[in-house]
Amino acid sequence: MKFIYFPFTYISASSHRALSAFFRKITVFQADLKHIPPAMAPLAASGFLERITPAPGYEARLRERIASFKRWGESMDDKERTACRTALAEPPFFTEHSSSRIRADIRKSLLSGKSPAKEKPAKQVTEEDRILWAYMILELAMEWDMKTDEIATDFTHYREMEKRLFDSVRDTLSEDPSDLSPLSDGDLSEPAGKEKIEERMLAWSILLPFYQEESGVFITDKKEVVDHLQEFSGLGETVFRLGPVPCGPERMEEKASFHAALETRLIQLARGEADSVEEISLSSKSSAHREKKRASLDLYMARGLSPSLFFRKAGLCNEASVGGDPSSSIESINTVVCLIGEHE
Repeated sequence: MKFIYFPFTYISASSHRALSAFFRKITVFQADLKHIPPAMAPLAASGFLERITPAPGYEARLRERIASFKRWGESMDDKERTACRTALAEPPFFTEHSSSRIRADIRKSLLSGKSPAKEKPAKQVTEEDRILWAYMILELAMEWDMKTDEIATDFTHYREMEKRLFDSVRDTLSEDPSDLSPLSDGDLSEPAGKEKIEERMLAWSILLPFYQEESGVFITDKKEVVDHLQEFSGLGETVFRLGPVPCGPERMEEKASFHAALETRLIQLARGEADSVEEISLSSKSSAHREKKRASLDLYMARGLSPSLFFRKAGLCNEASVGGDPSSSIESINTVVCLIGEHE
């Protein structure tokens, strides 16, 4: 059984640091295995990251659509871009043109197989349309994640350099240097809705039924993803917390027994071979090392619901939303969701 990271497709350095505290290998869905983000190449080479294309054969058409989309965006002048941003902006109240209604129309059209446009004749939405839409959403979202991660990394390096500079200046001052300090960072958090969890979940869930291997354990390091599943699928509260344990891929050989025991128990839980999550009693030899960063794992379960049933219950994954026959993959009888959180 693979441990599937979802619904994001980009693994940043911080995500790798937290995920590797509990897992030796994870799987992510990607649209094109020939193209890999530079930051993820070492993770794939090390064996930590496995990339899978659930529905192969769409790579060329996807690249054409993305290129066409970008050409359309570049062809607009500043006034048109402003108008487009205004039209797509999140409004303060629910209106006919709000993003909530648009997302509802898209979901309804995907489930019904018909176009949501009222002023145009009904157009059948094909399986290819759905798959390409899903891949396109995830690819564009991954580009956003890469740029965001690059900015965050550069800013972290800048702050580290700034701190060293101020510390050096303080050491050379004879008077009280207490008033000498870097400027406040201010609020550096991402604006609400930037990660577009609902859109990512919808796109990712369209691809899930095409996955042809046993599934049952899903991993995320975004609390917003769990919040979304709790709202739309009724995912319960945390049933078990493991950790905190040291972050980082260092001394992986020391963590081998820890990782193996955890992975075995998660598979047992997904297959219904273990009834009590409290039976998980694990420790890592690396805990003796006092790393500054530590991570914890919150475990959630949807008992009696296989992944396809669970995500269908969320209104996200449905045979009608992908067309054709359901996936023939072996599925667990429970869906296990692991939320990895990093702490100081």
